[in-house]
Amino acid sequence: MTALLTGSVRRQSLFLQFSKICKARLLSSDKKSRPPRSKPQSFEERRKLQKAASKPAGSIPTSLPQPEQLNIFDELPFPGNEPPPEESGEFVYNNTVFDEVEALEASTYRSKNIANKFEELMQWTLDGKLWRYPIDNEQDWDTEHETGFEDHVFLNRFLDRTSKKPAPLAAFMELVCTGLAQNPYLDSNEKRKHLEWFEGYFKNKAGQIEAAVLEEKRLAELEAKAKATTQ
Repeated sequence: MTALLTGSVRRQSLFLQFSKICKARLLSSDKKSRPPRSKPQSFEERRKLQKAASKPAGSIPTSLPQPEQLNIFDELPFPGNEPPPEESGEFVYNNTVFDEVEALEASTYRSKNIANKFEELMQWTLDGKLWRYPIDNEQDWDTEHETGFEDHVFLNRFLDRTSKKPAPLAAFMELVCTGLAQNPYLDSNEKRKHLEWFEGYFKNKAGQIEAAVLEEKRLAELEAKAKATTQ
């Protein structure tokens, strides 16, 4: 019994070894017979190969050779378009009036020869009627970038404190300062000019306002006395 078992085990081991050897030989022969794998081609290379395969034999090439440069034209500018001379101590006359006149004539020509809505919008943008892109709420306010907010808001310090004002006039000027502080459309210089205008307007009328206030007080006292006597 033991002899039979040992014989079957030997046969199984021999069969396994034989199968491994056959498998290794098959793999080696498959690798030798398989062609080498080509590198992946790009889309442009495949397109060139397809074009070359689709062209018939003896076809004329479409791309022509580039001509040689003859250099028959010089690089001298046309008369009147010469570049400005270098600043080497020479006096260069430059009148900006003619530049402004040319710009005005060009803008007038553009405004008269508007062909469509797009050119009209472009002209409005150049004239300052439309916002320039990118849109900024502070366009053309270059001087205001260096102005602090205190010059826009705290305007009471710009009032004239040397002369005493009547109470109604002082209250009115406080309201003017509050209104100008809340105005986003005026710069600081314009707000100061508004305050100066009001100061100059009421400068010679302070006496009249004071007299009107005293008269109102006198009338109020007389009215109070009349009411007291009637009671």
